[in-house]
Amino acid sequence: MKSPHHLPGTVANRELYNNKNIAKALYYGWDGKEPWSGFKSREHGIVATSLALDYYNNGNLYNDAKSFIDYLETVNLPNIVLAFSNQNLTAYKSGDIQRTESITVSGSSEYYLTLKLQNGVTLVNETKNTEKTGTVNVNGSDTFYLKAPLTINGSWTSEDIDNCKYTFQPIIYRTQNNSLQDLAGKLQVQVDPRNYY
Repeated sequence: MKSPHHLPGTVANRELYNNKNIAKALYYGWDGKEPWSGFKSREHGIVATSLALDYYNNGNLYNDAKSFIDYLETVNLPNIVLAFSNQNLTAYKSGDIQRTESITVSGSSEYYLTLKLQNGVTLVNETKNTEKTGTVNVNGSDTFYLKAPLTINGSWTSEDIDNCKYTFQPIIYRTQNNSLQDLAGKLQVQVDPRNYY
């Protein structure tokens, strides 16, 4: 996946970059999702993160980044997985409708699962106080149930839910100019296509 991205004075292509160490440096680096507690100041954090990225990308080791790199060698990226508290739901009559028991999506509310509902079935999100049909997103920590008219019967199995595991993917900006250094400057969260419910 490439797209042009403008940097001061030049044009660079934006690419996904498969390097776990770069991803860890961005995740635990300055302005990352979980910055390392060893940064002494904003300036130190920016410099140490930049030098760690240079180390993992180009092999240059600088003393100012050694403690941060040592830390990165001891940690892993978090495992972001969403799951249902119950995967098999049974409907019961409730007034003039049928509904399932409530179910909770475990995991961080920053991430979501996408469900494709059967015709006539409504997802009632108790956390967000919404009702939706068709293709519906439910975030981690949401509690919901499914409801339908009494005329709908039989069993239903959902399609594969392919956004149950997320990975952290570094973005690198590459220029066509050999005298300019490539920059690994952003961390993107994306669905791991090899994992699904």
